[in-house]
Amino acid sequence: MDNGRWSYGDKIIYRGLWKGSIYWALPVTVVQDSKDAIALYWPAGTPVKRPKTRATIEELSTNPYPEISDSYWTDTDILLLCNEGKPYSINSMRSAESGELLCWYVNIQAPLHRIDIGFETEDLLLDVVFQPDLSMWTLKDEDELNDALKLGLFDSHAVTEIRAAAEDAIKSITSGNSPVNNNWSSWTPPESWDIPEMPDIWDSNNSSP
Repeated sequence: MDNGRWSYGDKIIYRGLWKGSIYWALPVTVVQDSKDAIALYWPAGTPVKRPKTRATIEELSTNPYPEISDSYWTDTDILLLCNEGKPYSINSMRSAESGELLCWYVNIQAPLHRIDIGFETEDLLLDVVFQPDLSMWTLKDEDELNDALKLGLFDSHAVTEIRAAAEDAIKSITSGNSPVNNNWSSWTPPESWDIPEMPDIWDSNNSSP
């Protein structure tokens, strides 16, 4: 790490929280960490810590801390792009088999938080899916967000902010002012990059370095 930022090629942990506890974690490789953009990469076959089964919103309302187990990322290679302080990430999803760009998947989430082993965030349920050429988009998981509001997992103010974050992401991408518009669509990882192993300290509780 240099001046509080990760360097190209560093192997770090990217993890997500739910209600303050680790919900998933995986090792990723740093492509860029600058004031212009943060870019992280992980391919199919990457080890993942996550719940054995995907819980419904109703289940999360009664048991927000499901058992975490070992798994693997499958089917797609991911390049995550985001700007510091923004409440969303933009993920290039490519077929691991063909390399075809399948979509740009915008995950509405808490801004990335630096920890001593990488970054962490918290998923905010709502997503936006753009076609590869950015010509069309659709909202995803609105039903989950509405259920979370009904069950008290988010209050109305939080839901308003989540929807505003989605609108900000859509405006940024369609106006050409997001990391997507800076030639990232043609980026490919070096052939020398291997799949990182899951470190024993994946659940370290230390905060930013």
